[in-house]
Amino acid sequence: MEHEKSITHITLTTGHQRDSFAEEIDPKLYFKFKKMFKEPVLGENDIDFIDDTCLKLTKIDDDSYICTLFVKTNEGLCPVLTTAGSKTLNLDLWVALHDSAITPVVTDRNRPPRPPFIADRIEIPHPQAIEIFKWTGDFSRCLGWMMLYPEEIAKDAIINGSK
Repeated sequence: MEHEKSITHITLTTGHQRDSFAEEIDPKLYFKFKKMFKEPVLGENDIDFIDDTCLKLTKIDDDSYICTLFVKTNEGLCPVLTTAGSKTLNLDLWVALHDSAITPVVTDRNRPPRPPFIADRIEIPHPQAIEIFKWTGDFSRCLGWMMLYPEEIAKDAIINGSK
């Protein structure tokens, strides 16, 4: 029997880890993201998003990406969440997420998760971000699947949803 494809989803700030499956992605969210993101090119992509946020999405290579979600404040942009993913054991990416952290993390920089993985790191807890944290888990999961295995969620979205 063939096993369903899954992605290890871990939060560096809390150590919480779970397996994520393509069918967890809301088809409506998939189609909305698809319109917003189109096909990210290698390098940085700046994207205006929802709820007074914007993204800096960097496609590192065909197997890896990193994205920081910012909230727009009167003082400027404040990082709220960094999420990254890789199809492979990208130790450089995993270590960079730890070494560049501005808030404490509990995961071990020398013990990366089983690939493929999505890794979330909570950044500065800005008061405007309280509402945003209600959807960041779904956001990072959907982004991860779209960046790493778009064909898997496209197939599932078309079967289970509508445009």
